Amino acid sequence: MLQFFSASTSIVNSRRAITECLENALAGQGNLDCDLIIIYSAMGHNFKDLLAEARKLCPDTRIAGCTGAGIIGKKGPDESMSALAIMVIKGPANEFVLTHRTTSPGNDVYHLASGMAGELRSYNPNITSVLFLPNAYECFPIDQAINGIESVFGNNIPVFGGVSCDNFKAISSFHFFDDDVVERGAVMIGFADPTLKFISDVNHGFGVIEGLSLEVTRSEMNIIHEFNGKPAWNVLIQTLGIPESSSFVEALAIAGFASELPEDLQQEYGSKYYLYGIMWKYEDNSISVPVVCPQGTKLRLTRRDEMSMFDGVDWLV
Repeated sequence: MLQFFSASTSIVNSRRAITECLENALAGQGNLDCDLIIIYSAMGHNFKDLLAEARKLCPDTRIAGCTGAGIIGKKGPDESMSALAIMVIKGPANEFVLTHRTTSPGNDVYHLASGMAGELRSYNPNITSVLFLPNAYECFPIDQAINGIESVFGNNIPVFGGVSCDNFKAISSFHFFDDDVVERGAVMIGFADPTLKFISDVNHGFGVIEGLSLEVTRSEMNIIHEFNGKPAWNVLIQTLGIPESSSFVEALAIAGFASELPEDLQQEYGSKYYLYGIMWKYEDNSISVPVVCPQGTKLRLTRRDEMSMFDGVDWLV
């Protein structure tokens, strides 16, 4: 049976930061022995120092993780450049397995994810849940990646995780795999502990703007070329009232898209809508979203609501 421990910090020195996290996470355990460390780091840390110090303190542990836009720890959210959070796992080595890939533009994400899932299954056919950490730039549409995982394990396996990024600079991202730092990659962890329970709930930090709806009139997979017969980016910035020179990150910071769920899924999901973030803006004024968005899809615009986001963390807990 696997045991889980966690801690976070905002100490700037990377070696001290990972040391503090491990000591706090494993306080009362008698030592720092553990079997897996999952690291989530902001971009301000020296990643090689993080891994080297973790290896020094825990010589026999496996290590995985990625960079992100911030962390949510026991003291709340932290989006500083020195934010660091870890999940420490202790338990039998046959109850978790890891794999990773380096990605490139134009990946076939279905085959990327199915290949990783197949490798995990070859290590352990008894996997009951999958943690997937792809990068935010080369692993979309994400629903195709999930389909790839389900092609190996079936469509009832819980798949959870999130995309790696770089504090919303939209330049690159990094993954950690044992002693290696991998730029623009993906990490997958399979858990085979039959006692684990997967509990999922959702809180949105965006409110749907009533009366604003956009119809996708031309698209290709997850790339939206046109809303209402006009270039998607132009329609978006005109609707939001932001300058043409705005970046997609600036648009993402204030708004997103919402699509209405089928009625029979709304109660389980905890919301009438699920969200699409704006993942990229291209030179031809098309934009990309995380999932396949076929012609005829109707999207609602949303407005970012940070108070709702932070209040929702307390509600979820």
